[in-house]
Amino acid sequence: MPQLLAMACRSRSDVPAPVAALLARRSAYLAVSTMDQSRQLVSTMNTLERAGLRALAVKGPALAALAYPNPILRPSVDLDILVSTSEAQRAIAALASAGFKHDASCPAPAGDLRLDNEQTLTSPDGRTTVELHWALLPMGHSLPSTFDELWNRAQIVRLATGPVRTLGLEDLFLYLCQHGTKHGWERLMWVCDLAMLAAHFTNAAWEALLNRCRMAGTLRMVLLGLSLARNLLGIRLPPAAGRAIAADSNLRTLSAQVEHRMFEDASRTEGLRAHTRSLVFNLAVRERLRDRIRFCLWAVKPTIRDYGSIRLAGPLSLLYFVLRPLRLLVRHATPRAWPGHV
Repeated sequence: MPQLLAMACRSRSDVPAPVAALLARRSAYLAVSTMDQSRQLVSTMNTLERAGLRALAVKGPALAALAYPNPILRPSVDLDILVSTSEAQRAIAALASAGFKHDASCPAPAGDLRLDNEQTLTSPDGRTTVELHWALLPMGHSLPSTFDELWNRAQIVRLATGPVRTLGLEDLFLYLCQHGTKHGWERLMWVCDLAMLAAHFTNAAWEALLNRCRMAGTLRMVLLGLSLARNLLGIRLPPAAGRAIAADSNLRTLSAQVEHRMFEDASRTEGLRAHTRSLVFNLAVRERLRDRIRFCLWAVKPTIRDYGSIRLAGPLSLLYFVLRPLRLLVRHATPRAWPGHV
């Protein structure tokens, strides 16, 4: 978050000049990059619209324009766009016709979209990565809403380069909490997103969101996100959320775990131990037994990568459920850098 850091340093006289200059240069670079991402998002959304497809911008420039006083304060690495499952193949084809290329490291879906929830493509100029989703999150993390419901509750946000349609306020806040939970809240920027978005809620909107989460079994995820925003960034919680946090004895422990891990050395946040810890954390955040079971089933469910790594036919295809844990074991056995989720 160089922009926020650079802004804070402008009013201080104790920041070394080389550090201040480096932050200023990095901030300027990201400002230009953010505008370019905004342009690419509007262009990509227009491409899908011309093909007769419904699409929702998720996070990225849309979130920056909606939640932040200045969109350049919230940079993004890639663009996330959601379409319905029934239109996903048409959307991939429309983007391919416009010059987008499949990411060679991410196999394209071969008809069965249930094997994954997204496809990664690269813009024609090679400068932007677009993640096209037909589900916001994988099965074990998914929002309890259909695309049609999300579309009907969507809102228009105006970027410097044009308007785009994005998730409604409640859906966006809930998604950010579930996305943060999925990745163990590894990035402080995600907590900043919640803090900035929270300012747009009225007391009535908070009551509606919390009641909705109680019914869907996602209350603890939202309360954890709010607890982190309060503890790390000092936001003032709505009374209803404060009471709910105080009533959940697990939240203090979960919040302390996240706050400790967030500032760990990078070498300690990857590998098999960290992956196992992430699985345990995700189970603890879930309130209902059926959601924990669903998460466990997702954890062993074969993906496109599993089917692409080795070909098994007939009864042997059941071995994919054995091969997936083995592949994950190999993948996480050696520590590596965190991927760039934004």
